[in-house]
Amino acid sequence: ETEEKFVYRLFIKHAFTVIGKLRILAFFSNISYCFFLAQYFVWPIIGLIETNNIMCIFSTFILCTIIACIFYYCIELPGKKYFIKKLKAKELK
Repeated sequence: ETEEKFVYRLFIKHAFTVIGKLRILAFFSNISYCFFLAQYFVWPIIGLIETNNIMCIFSTFILCTIIACIFYYCIELPGKKYFIKKLKAKELK
């Protein structure tokens, strides 16, 4: 039983290390909030298109990802840089 627990712990530790290094997960982690907000824009658009369920899910995911990337790179990152710059300027005073 002790060997099984050791092997299990070693496997879990290795699995989390590998998952932590996956760049795609880091990317989706960065855009997760924007992805959440993008759904409010995508659902009305997808509602106009009558397709089967699989196509609806796939197209919603693709559109949400595209809109989330636009939000993240055009709004969130510049805003983050702006506010960090302002906070650093305040700290120096």
